[in-house]
Amino acid sequence: MKNLAFSLVLCSSTSIALADPAAPVEAQRTLGVDAALVLPAGDYGEVATAGAGALARLEIPAGPGFVTARAGVLLHAMEIGSLTLVPIYAGYRQPVGAGGLYVAGELGITIGFGSVRTPLGTMTSSDSEV
Repeated sequence: MKNLAFSLVLCSSTSIALADPAAPVEAQRTLGVDAALVLPAGDYGEVATAGAGALARLEIPAGPGFVTARAGVLLHAMEIGSLTLVPIYAGYRQPVGAGGLYVAGELGITIGFGSVRTPLGTMTSSDSEV
């Protein structure tokens, strides 16, 4: 059985509307940038420190909500090496009421690149997880 690895990701967003400003908000495509702070927990937290990065975000109106796509780079600095994660996600965001609240779900793949310094030199590896 694989060990459990998870993290808490905190995001801050900046967005640009890609539609006619006179169009209703529900009909506008949005291009944004999310700044992310990653706090590793579980087995992941035993080998990685806090990480930071940025993800590009696209939202396209679809029915009552939005189809979303995000991709970016998250970097972890470690004493004996480095860990770089490249998340690529797609999902759906459903607004709840008019107050700006929403429910969202995403699926995707995260590609990881790691390196570690040893007395024999630097070793590297890569892997991906859904």
